[in-house]
Amino acid sequence: MPFGLEAIDDHLQEYFAGSEMFVLHDESKGSDPVSIHVVMPTDARPYFVLVTSGMSNRAMAVQQGYEECARAECFLCLPAEWPLSMINRGWREPEFAWPFYLLQECARFPFERETWLGYGHSVPIPHALDPGGRFSGVSVLQPLLLPEDFIAVEAGDDQVIWLLPVFPCTPAEMTFKRNHGYAALSHRFSETQVSELLDPLRPSVAATQ
Repeated sequence: MPFGLEAIDDHLQEYFAGSEMFVLHDESKGSDPVSIHVVMPTDARPYFVLVTSGMSNRAMAVQQGYEECARAECFLCLPAEWPLSMINRGWREPEFAWPFYLLQECARFPFERETWLGYGHSVPIPHALDPGGRFSGVSVLQPLLLPEDFIAVEAGDDQVIWLLPVFPCTPAEMTFKRNHGYAALSHRFSETQVSELLDPLRPSVAATQ
């Protein structure tokens, strides 16, 4: 099974069998295209699932001992009311477009910085992610909404593409993670039921006692 678009598409078709899905192809014409696979909501799963493809075409520069983590893609989920379908282009408005650009930015980050992205890592982003300016980076935490068997994509030749859930974080949350660590932030997200399903208006978990 090839890496990139086809491998991710095969995985989603099998995992979300019967769900409508399509691909938003990267139109930037850059050297590192990152497309986004969209799995439409259903009655049983009332949210979109967005997964990148293109990041896993190359192995990341992982630390020694983490070679099995060298191929990855990013994902997050959007509420069912997000204006997104094959015919609804409302997602292109700034209020709704930023999660798509965020996913692409995260997928390109390891290669632009000659590093790698995995569970427990954070990506500070110097510009505003959302129009409201509430989020200043992302953390890659354990998925809370989708089960763990979703995050491993068998890609042939005993290789695995890991799907990394990206959690947009407020400045206070980014500071909290630096001061208290990945496990503490992950616990705050879990106890406040903040998952990879994006809520642009949620309160910061750093203020939770």
